[in-house]
Amino acid sequence: MLGTPQRRQRLVQWQEQLKQSKLEHYLQYHLQQHLQQQYLQQHLQQQLQQQLQQRLQQQLGDTQLRVQQCLYQDLLLSADMRSRSDFIV
Repeated sequence: MLGTPQRRQRLVQWQEQLKQSKLEHYLQYHLQQHLQQQYLQQHLQQQLQQQLQQRLQQQLGDTQLRVQQCLYQDLLLSADMRSRSDFIV
């Protein structure tokens, strides 16, 4: 049979193990929360980057189209001016 000092020692060891176990669970939980938050932030950042890239490509395409339209109109205007100058002479 265990004497009083051994019982106290076992009780102290058990309490220390319980504290250690609670601390490990606490740390694991918070680490998991942190990793989930980090994953979500990275995922959102990737989505935002993709959306921004798509918008920039669309704006670039729109700008290129407008430039081509302006050049075409300028070309038509130049041709029209040349044809009118031919009649003036």
